[in-house]
Amino acid sequence: QLIGSGVAIVGAFLLTMLLGFKDIPATKHAAGTDAVADEGAVASEAVAIAAPVSGQVVPLAAVPDKVFASGAIGSGLAVIPDQGKAYAPISGTVVTVMPHAYGIKADGGTEVLVHIGLDTVSLKGKYFAPRVTQGQRVEIGDLLADFDLDGIVAAGYNPMTVVIVTNSGDYSAVVPVADGEVSPKELVLDVVA
Repeated sequence: QLIGSGVAIVGAFLLTMLLGFKDIPATKHAAGTDAVADEGAVASEAVAIAAPVSGQVVPLAAVPDKVFASGAIGSGLAVIPDQGKAYAPISGTVVTVMPHAYGIKADGGTEVLVHIGLDTVSLKGKYFAPRVTQGQRVEIGDLLADFDLDGIVAAGYNPMTVVIVTNSGDYSAVVPVADGEVSPKELVLDVVA
């Protein structure tokens, strides 16, 4: 139980650090049924998430990182990249830009995290070249970042790239729909309202 609690605390901390925190305006609560109806309309739409990199799909539970594998940050999957390019898995607004991690909020409210490599925050940006800025609009398949795949591996880091729906709890399911080799723009996750 202590390990599970620790994973949840670390996951919540990492999620807040990566995506930030935004207070819910009081008007959302005051709006009552109007706000609920609007949010319900958004949640009823199906959402498709594409692969952020080309390579081999790995189930999230098999990722050798307890926070990601536990689902504490959200549901998704990982891809072992075969090239040093990461692409937008969904159309929306870039809300977080770190050299190794990108948060995108889709127009419908789905929040997606693309995390390039495991523990790569320790590299402090080395081997990464972001190609987007915070607040920028992206479409599925737009280039988010270039990264030196060989350099990351040579430095002793796992380049496995995770794509997670961080607000998975807002949906009934986030279902992996791909295995084997994938390429950018290829559907890998189906988000069910």
